[in-house]
Amino acid sequence: MRTRTAIAAALCAALGTSCSLQEQHAPALVGPSELSISISVAAAPDVLPTDGASRAVVTAAARDAYGIPLSNLSLRAAILEDGAAVDLGALSAHSLVTDSSGRATVMYTAPAIHGQQDTGTTVDIGITPVGTNYANAVVRVTTIRLVPVVPVR
Repeated sequence: MRTRTAIAAALCAALGTSCSLQEQHAPALVGPSELSISISVAAAPDVLPTDGASRAVVTAAARDAYGIPLSNLSLRAAILEDGAAVDLGALSAHSLVTDSSGRATVMYTAPAIHGQQDTGTTVDIGITPVGTNYANAVVRVTTIRLVPVVPVR
C-alpha cells in the first residue's frame, strides 16, 4: 500500500511540474521577409476596351529581403500571351528603372480590334528584373482583360 501511495505521489508531482505555466517569451519579430528581391506588379484599370486608345497604368514595386524599397533597379517590360512576347497593344517603354520609392510605371495601350464578339482575350504584362544571369530571372505578371467596344446607338 505504501508503494502505491509513493508511486501515485511521484506521478502527481511529475505531472504537476510538467504542466506548469511559466512566463513564455515571444520570439523576436521578423518581417516582411523575402529571399532576395520582391517585385509586385499591378495594372489599373485591369479591363480595357479594344479601341486603340484606352490605357492602363502598370506599376511595379520592388523591395529587398528586408522590405526596403529598391531604387535604381533595372526592369524589362513586355507584352506576353501564353508566356511569349507578342505585339498586342503597345507599351510606352520596355526598359524601366525604379525610383526612390522602389516603383516604376509603364503605360499599356489596348489594340484596336474590330468586331463585337467577346473572345475572352487577355494580355499579360511581364516585368523582369535585369541582372547578371537571365537563367535565374523570374517574370512577374499582371493580366489585363480586353473587351470589345460597345457601339453607341
